[in-house]
Amino acid sequence: VRLTFCNMTGLMPSDTEWLQATRGLHQAGLGLRSASVHAPAAYLSSRGASADLARALDNGFGTEVEHGDFHRQPDSNIDDALAALNQHFPQNQRFTADSALASRQRAMSHAIDAAGHEARLMAACPEDRATMRSECEPGARALWQAMPNRSLGLALEPAEFICAVGQGLCMA
Repeated sequence: VRLTFCNMTGLMPSDTEWLQATRGLHQAGLGLRSASVHAPAAYLSSRGASADLARALDNGFGTEVEHGDFHRQPDSNIDDALAALNQHFPQNQRFTADSALASRQRAMSHAIDAAGHEARLMAACPEDRATMRSECEPGARALWQAMPNRSLGLALEPAEFICAVGQGLCMA
């Protein structure tokens, strides 16, 4: 995805700028999701959501739901996914196995994006911080959600588009 982005735009984002591009629109990103970053959330959500069905098919399945609480046997796949998920969060915001298995992927992915956005804001210079905050204001990301239509004035020239992308990612 990154190579295609670079080839299409001619922009060469740094690793920090690329991480921003992979965040959702609500965190000043372009929504170019990284499968490797969000895979643990997808796995844990899927594993939790399918627990009842898997248990019905296989009595030895390691996760079951009882009254909304997860009771689980040790499972290295869950533990590995949980460790990979929690690397994105400060200690006080980490998921437990039970909370991750009970969560939807969308919520966990939003939390990953929010934590990354906060970390980027804290490390950014004042100008970049102002840009990112303005990109998060209501309506600021409408450009990325509008269907391009020249007759309605909803289309940018390629150079304008590339400039807007670079500016939104705080690229020099």
